[in-house]
Amino acid sequence: MTVGGKIKELRLKKNYTLDHLGKMVNISRQTLHKYEQGIISNIPKEKIETLANALGTSPSYLYGWEADKHYYLDEETREIAQDIFENRELRVLFDASRKASAEDLKLVTDLLLNLKERS
Repeated sequence: MTVGGKIKELRLKKNYTLDHLGKMVNISRQTLHKYEQGIISNIPKEKIETLANALGTSPSYLYGWEADKHYYLDEETREIAQDIFENRELRVLFDASRKASAEDLKLVTDLLLNLKERS
């Protein structure tokens, strides 16, 4: 199966429309359609990575280099990764947390847990 065919197959499995997936990955509906139909076959690497993430798989699977054996180890991890991908604020928070000290992480974690308890 082609890269475009795999994109389409995974998109349909997730019940995503071309419009929905396009908005998730910042690609027009028309361009996605051309990828899926093989009209555009040399999809840029960064687009493959973005599409793979949005579809819950790996770029290697889309390229046909490996089987799609659950890219993430478990469903919860996949859902968390998807949430981070889809939500700009979560992406910013996650990125900032990667650069924070252990002390700062504890402070922010405690703050978020306290806010969660109030809700």
